[in-house]
Amino acid sequence: MSPLTFTLNLGFDPKSRKDGLKAMLHTIFFQRVFGHVRPREHQLEDLTYCLVDDDEVSHIIDSSVGDAIGRLEKNRTEAKVMILVEFNEKKFKKQWFTTVQEEICWERWELLIMQPSNSLSGKSYPLASYIMTVLNLVNSHKEHIPPITSKEKFVFPYKVAVNTVNEGNWADAIKRSVSHDDLLS
Repeated sequence: MSPLTFTLNLGFDPKSRKDGLKAMLHTIFFQRVFGHVRPREHQLEDLTYCLVDDDEVSHIIDSSVGDAIGRLEKNRTEAKVMILVEFNEKKFKKQWFTTVQEEICWERWELLIMQPSNSLSGKSYPLASYIMTVLNLVNSHKEHIPPITSKEKFVFPYKVAVNTVNEGNWADAIKRSVSHDDLLS
């Protein structure tokens, strides 16, 4: 079974890109960490959003956002950078005389960060509408969430990866359409 995939095209001007990406990732994690965690409100200009008050999640988000911004700034002509977030379910599979644990992805978020063109560089992008899109998606798609069988802080394992998306390379585009494993390595 393939995971439910949400793809969001995001455009932020360079001054608000870091805070905007952090807000997006924190919103996704806050909606998908089902364990016992402490919520925290965060104010960004005139917008308040919730985040998971956890050092591990904050570190992963900070490093992923830093990596994505670094890739965009390294080559300003790159088309897009993707931050991929996957939520997995632990399944146990019996094999001969052992039991093997495997992780099966049940939800994937693809955040495509576009390099703004010169004509758009002064335009402000609607972070509030991006966050509302995430909230609408998670509220309208609940049936695919696996049963919660644990009391761990992070009920479902997650993976976060950053990759540069070069639209001009057909071989890479075909490889990405067949499998997203290259993004996780």
